[in-house]
Amino acid sequence: AFHRKLIVCVNVLTDCNWTAYKSVMKQEGLQACWSMPILSRTGKLYGIFATYYPNVRSPTFDEIEIIQSAASILALTMDLYDEQKKRVKLEDKYQSFFSFYPDAIFEHDLEGKIIDANIAADVFNKQSFQSFIGEKIDHFIESTYQPLALKAFEKAKQGYTDHIEVEAHNSIGEKYWVDLTFLPIKEDDKIAGIFTIMRDITERYQN
Repeated sequence: AFHRKLIVCVNVLTDCNWTAYKSVMKQEGLQACWSMPILSRTGKLYGIFATYYPNVRSPTFDEIEIIQSAASILALTMDLYDEQKKRVKLEDKYQSFFSFYPDAIFEHDLEGKIIDANIAADVFNKQSFQSFIGEKIDHFIESTYQPLALKAFEKAKQGYTDHIEVEAHNSIGEKYWVDLTFLPIKEDDKIAGIFTIMRDITERYQN
């Protein structure tokens, strides 16, 4: 692990590096040990892959290749596990932000249909977001302002952020003035959807 290379101990009973462990090796009936570091693609040391033998033994060229392959497979597996943990952590952070953001957030597909929304969207609409899944972007917007909202949505589909103020209504007909921000969602450098952040600014308009 320290030298980050294959270490072959042909006979642990005569190797000074194994002095502290000779009694254990005798008890287990082991004499040889070959070990290979398990390294990530960035050089992070995960540990070592070691094989033990009951007799004095040196590896053949083929056996060295097998040990190296085993360590590489373990490193790849642990790299993937690390990536998965990072992805889960990132998804948890995103979900926390999305769910508990104080303004209403709607997620749309590229056709403008609502596919998800946060808790604040339920409060704004006076109804569970499940009731408006599949509705278009202009579902809550007063007809006078729908062309403006659709234009902003199309702009977001081109990769730009847009920001407008329009009049909207909720599921029970109450009218609001809202600040809308349209944000493109990118996946693999391609626009995969749109976020709409909706903030109630009715009080400001009344003032």
